[in-house]
Amino acid sequence: MTNPKTSPVAESVVEQMARAIVRTYRFKLKPTRAQHSRLREALEHSRQLYNAALEERIDCYRKTGKGRSYFDQTAAMTELRQSEGSPWAWSMESAPLKALDLAYRAFFKRGGFPRFKGRDWFKSIGWNDQIGWKFDGAFDAKGLGSIRVHQHRAVPSRPRVARVKREGRHWYLYLVCKSEALPANDNGTATGLDLGLASFAALADGTLIPNSRFGRKASGDLRRKQRALARCKKGSARRNKVRERVAQAHASVRRARRTFHFQTASDLVRRYALIAVENLNIKGLARSRLARDVNDAAWGQFIQILSDKAESAGRRVVKVDPRGTSQTCPACGAVKAKDLKERVHSCLCGFTADRDVAAAQVILHRAVHGPAEAKTTGCGASSPRRAVA
Repeated sequence: MTNPKTSPVAESVVEQMARAIVRTYRFKLKPTRAQHSRLREALEHSRQLYNAALEERIDCYRKTGKGRSYFDQTAAMTELRQSEGSPWAWSMESAPLKALDLAYRAFFKRGGFPRFKGRDWFKSIGWNDQIGWKFDGAFDAKGLGSIRVHQHRAVPSRPRVARVKREGRHWYLYLVCKSEALPANDNGTATGLDLGLASFAALADGTLIPNSRFGRKASGDLRRKQRALARCKKGSARRNKVRERVAQAHASVRRARRTFHFQTASDLVRRYALIAVENLNIKGLARSRLARDVNDAAWGQFIQILSDKAESAGRRVVKVDPRGTSQTCPACGAVKAKDLKERVHSCLCGFTADRDVAAAQVILHRAVHGPAEAKTTGCGASSPRRAVA
């Protein structure tokens, strides 16, 4: 590790003090049969509020040329609650109005007018403040009662925001909590991480993390279920059952992949103080001929999980320029073009290593010393940089 004061990445060093971070914790709910019905009623009520608020905004603009703001609609809802009452919490009924307001703001920034939500397109109930619900090992909300929670880990503080989401036949609770991150600590081992498809990741020390290819392994089962769905008559009860089976199969793949990402990121954060990764254009790669495998690997999700865990643990994740990392020799800095089928890096200077491991070593050097020092005039020529192997 180099001195942060002389490193090009010194500007990104976090101050050596505890910082507040916001994290979302996900737990599975265990409702009774009656609570299942109440959750479905609450979800349908939230959906109808969203659609009614959207219709009101559209009608108001057509008649007056002016829109309705979030504050106008919440004031109207307050008057309605005072006159007629409501079995639901205020924070739950205001959440769809806030979601609609955010959708309108996104529309004015980048396009995409808000749409009316059908039954299968509205899946969450929200509470945007700490009023009307509480969490003390069980989730207790006005209109729903106390629902059992499979709490597999403790939350660091009192939750600030809650959201219940339906995923197939199951319900999950999302709690937003504020916690203190550990001070950043660079006293430890550093590594480079080269994400790939042949192996999920290669480390600078030569470790290769296998690519599980969850989507590929489940493709046969998914194909059969999707063909069965295509044969069903639209609107039939059988189609709904088969559609649920397809959704469950996709959810199973998604959960397995996410678990793998969490476990891999946790292991890396425990072992290394600084982790260097490439700043990849993942959206561009997802439009290439390797799109299926790139989407199956889900590098973007993994990097986000790794960054979050590193921030909480006082570690650092540094993103570097990805150009030429697999073409550069980590020993002498020479650049040699290679096809994708060439899986071994062999340089005239005598350095030989797995292609991905060599790229990981180049990534680490760029994070520690910066890309400018990697320039050289040819294999074996004098270079101001040192080997990072």
